[in-house]
Amino acid sequence: MGKKRDANSYKRKKKYIRPSPFFIIVCEGKITEPDYFKGFPYYSKLGAGYSHAAVHIVPDAGQHEKVVTKAYQVWKDLNEEYGTISPGEVWCVFDCDRDPAGLNRAIQSAKSKKFNAIYSVQSFELWYLQHFQVLTGAISKSEYDKKISEYLGIC
Repeated sequence: MGKKRDANSYKRKKKYIRPSPFFIIVCEGKITEPDYFKGFPYYSKLGAGYSHAAVHIVPDAGQHEKVVTKAYQVWKDLNEEYGTISPGEVWCVFDCDRDPAGLNRAIQSAKSKKFNAIYSVQSFELWYLQHFQVLTGAISKSEYDKKISEYLGIC
């Protein structure tokens, strides 16, 4: 007579249903950009009825072209794990404070992979700071970095 089966072998695997819409957001920044996107109402509501998150935020990917490289790697890995993820569901977030030529190359690289490229004019942190206080005059980068750190409790 054959070997007796283990009770666990009769259990079915839980079916994975990919949330739709699905977002992969890859950012240059470590704190500000990810916190901004996590603050959107969709972050906690999308994918609530599914077994996996509907929004994957990848912080601190590096500058410009490194963001696209990281986005491609994350997209490829998640495709292997979860199934078909459209390149149109990938968002590369750039800070265009430095190196305009590098930014243009990165945007073209993202477009060639059919990823979405979004970028901030001046500094993302300055725009984020304006959610906390009204700014009516000039402010230096070091000054608004200090203020945003105070608001986020990082200082």
